Amino acid sequence: MKVFIFYVHKQGIFVTNRMAIREAARLLPSFAQKTMRSKIVAIHRFTRSLGLTQCASMHTAQNHYMETAADAKDFIAMVKKKLEGNDPMTTHTCNF
Repeated sequence: MKVFIFYVHKQGIFVTNRMAIREAARLLPSFAQKTMRSKIVAIHRFTRSLGLTQCASMHTAQNHYMETAADAKDFIAMVKKKLEGNDPMTTHTCNF
């Protein structure tokens, strides 16, 4: 399974959960008998154990989490900067 993910990824193809589930079911017939939720959780744990992250917008295992850490920190800093001093109770009016 690990070989499959890295082989497909090396070719420039995004590895989706569905692709990984199909390959796992092909390699291990008992995996095919599991519920869809348990398959998704198992694949998520497996890709995480390989050090890959899932891109929420595309559901693909793409980058090592250490590669995305700097971008995540930059994003959080930007959001914090935007939110500093913005108290919704005093600056915004809600019209219900």
